[in-house]
Amino acid sequence: MKTGIFSCSKYRDGVRPGDDILINIPGAVVGVFDGASDPLGTCIIGEPAGRFAARNVAAACADLFGEIKARSLPAVDILAHLTSALSSATQKIECPIPPSTTLALMIDQGTDMRMFILGDSGIRINGKQVYQPGKIVDTVSICARVLIYRHLAEVSGENDGLEMRTRRIIFEGLARAVSEGILVEDDASAIILRTIESTHLQDHAVLVREFLLKGIQFQQTYANDPVHPLRFTAMNGYRPVGNEIIDMRIPKADLQTIEIFTDGYYSIPAQTGVSAWEEEHARVEAVDFHKTGDFAAVKGSTGEEFSDDRTILTLEGRFA
Repeated sequence: MKTGIFSCSKYRDGVRPGDDILINIPGAVVGVFDGASDPLGTCIIGEPAGRFAARNVAAACADLFGEIKARSLPAVDILAHLTSALSSATQKIECPIPPSTTLALMIDQGTDMRMFILGDSGIRINGKQVYQPGKIVDTVSICARVLIYRHLAEVSGENDGLEMRTRRIIFEGLARAVSEGILVEDDASAIILRTIESTHLQDHAVLVREFLLKGIQFQQTYANDPVHPLRFTAMNGYRPVGNEIIDMRIPKADLQTIEIFTDGYYSIPAQTGVSAWEEEHARVEAVDFHKTGDFAAVKGSTGEEFSDDRTILTLEGRFA
């Protein structure tokens, strides 16, 4: 079995850690965890809140799946165990926003590998089939961010300062941008209207408008909400609810490659292996550095930061 691992912080200085964590326990479990970047910059005992969540849930997975019987537990029991572990870790810590993480795992079950995903990290099987749940709230944020960026670029041109101003608006909300004179109210209203139309959320226009006025810092209130149209599934210390969960088994005899990745990779390469993923990442950076075109995202890159942390873990060889 050939294993490939690469993980890169969004900070280009190579000093500050990102929010991605991975585990690789041969014969038991391999996976990646993408801690959610806290829009308020919260740190817990010197550690970013997202990384804190990812690290604690990864440790809980390593402990749980060290037991052979646990690898066949129902999904609800696995989620309850991991939720309890994160909840216990944060019990005595005051966090304005609950620390949260995704997870994408392949769990060894003897003759099968069990794929278990929560959130928007992904897994590609045999270089073909990709499993990666999406989040409608991210689609809304991305659409609005691109419109904001392009609007501001007409005045100031494209540079790192523009990216940081755009980030602040989409994270803190358009209402604040209007109150501070960064946007005029008519322009903010036009951005909201175009976002609603582009995402086909006219039936939920009031709720989308409310979200964009308050910003991404408000989206955690939709985590594990059973009914809100912008709801999403999160591992945040509360019972996970939603559609962004995948639980399936694949016979080992059918496997040639497994690639597990976080969403810092905005395009999936044609070839398999770590080098292919990194080459594709470099191509994306070259053609859409600001992430406002074919690879639009919630954040763009700057001279000091990539738009996101990225992690890829690959397995290739005979599984059975």
